[in-house]
Amino acid sequence: MRRSPEREMLVLAAREPSPQRDHALAAAVAAVADWRTVPALAHAHGLTPLLVRALEASGVEARVPAEERRRLTLLASATALLSAVLFGALERVLERLSARGVAPLVLKGPALAASVYSEPALRPFYDLDLLCREEELAAAAECLRALGYVAEAHSATTQEGFHSVYFHPTDAAAVELHRDLLQLGLPTRCQPALWERAQPLVVGKMRARMLSLEHQLLHLAVHLHTHGFSRLIWFKDLDLLLRRHQGEVDWTALHALARAEGVSLSLRHALAAVRELLGTPLPPEAGRDLGWDPLGMVAHAVLWPHGRVLALAGKQRLRSVRFNPRQGPSGVVPSLVVMGRRREKLTYLLHASRASSRRRRAALRRLGRR
Repeated sequence: MRRSPEREMLVLAAREPSPQRDHALAAAVAAVADWRTVPALAHAHGLTPLLVRALEASGVEARVPAEERRRLTLLASATALLSAVLFGALERVLERLSARGVAPLVLKGPALAASVYSEPALRPFYDLDLLCREEELAAAAECLRALGYVAEAHSATTQEGFHSVYFHPTDAAAVELHRDLLQLGLPTRCQPALWERAQPLVVGKMRARMLSLEHQLLHLAVHLHTHGFSRLIWFKDLDLLLRRHQGEVDWTALHALARAEGVSLSLRHALAAVRELLGTPLPPEAGRDLGWDPLGMVAHAVLWPHGRVLALAGKQRLRSVRFNPRQGPSGVVPSLVVMGRRREKLTYLLHASRASSRRRRAALRRLGRR
């Protein structure tokens, strides 16, 4: 499946600058057939600031129709303003949490914008993701309510139980409190080590913490997989993190983490795709020791064909990666096929089945005594 000229332009804008990149970008700009779709497409992929920057740096912005160039510039400016607002909100939240003795880890957008992008405004984000220790969640929620945040009502969706969302009515900020880094339906085995190996992060005047390099890479790969490899900015996150820390990744430890969490396929496919899409430099050892899972690989190829992923046509299939028995067979069978830790999942189902049988027998006995 080939990428359209519009999507090809976005991929090139996400690549690191080079004369070859700029030449290819000029050709892609000339081939764009429908410029009216470009601002919305760039926004959907989180690429508006990077696209505007790439067009300016390569000297081809004049070839963009005036109206679309204006819309892209306005979107990039609005993104920068929103990022500034959200960083301010994050600083206030971290200050209140620190005063209460709560020490979360800052995840995804704000952590990456502040640590791997040359300018924070180049990495759009629309909410604040915080990972808390289980015993600190109640205190964190209380702090958010004291700051004026309101909890989102729970709904019977695939997201329920994986995190809690709080909105601020005037700050236009949303905070997601996470208790589980990977959110795959089984307890994250590396959870205790997340805080032991956490790295410093500066947010305004506040000193915070974020994931270590290997935990960050694992999280980004799983997040990409969970959301169907559907947004280019998530590939760029992985690309920049690997480029900024070339030679520093402990690949043996990362592969061991992936195997322990049952997400070796997530890491394998994320690394392969980011290398092909963005030319990310990877050492030979990056693809070694990830195990062999024929069943999972066949299922993965059916659900997320490599050609569709590279064409930016990936599709979110949460039920295929998350183990969620509350949803019945559809929340169990796909995860058993696609992801790892199958023995744990089968053990859980066996125990749940036995418990259900005991409850049914007890109910029948009660009926028989009436």
